[in-house]
Amino acid sequence: MHVRGFEEEGTTTTPFDMVVLNELDRFHLAIEVIERVPGLGVAAAHIKQQFRDALIEHTRYVRQHGEDMPQIRDWKWPIWREYRHARAHLTSLKCSFFRSSRRDKRSPRGRRQD
Repeated sequence: MHVRGFEEEGTTTTPFDMVVLNELDRFHLAIEVIERVPGLGVAAAHIKQQFRDALIEHTRYVRQHGEDMPQIRDWKWPIWREYRHARAHLTSLKCSFFRSSRRDKRSPRGRRQD
């Protein structure tokens, strides 16, 4: 079992960089999974290197610009966009279903035929 915690360095930095400095970011966690899952280390070595390269680029960018990289700063959960689209689609289907089912039970003049 491994426990992560906060490591104070006394510097002011970006929110994501603070997570990187404490090795709690998505890149460090993915690297750790690659290292700990038996048989994954060799198979995913190139992916692990891509994550390390992303961390190096992140550090360089933050030091140069003083803010998180745009792909970090502007990132959104992709599922949220899909969820909103699916919800809107289901709502429109549900509304059209109820409209059509009500029509089926009514006479041409709008009176129920029950």
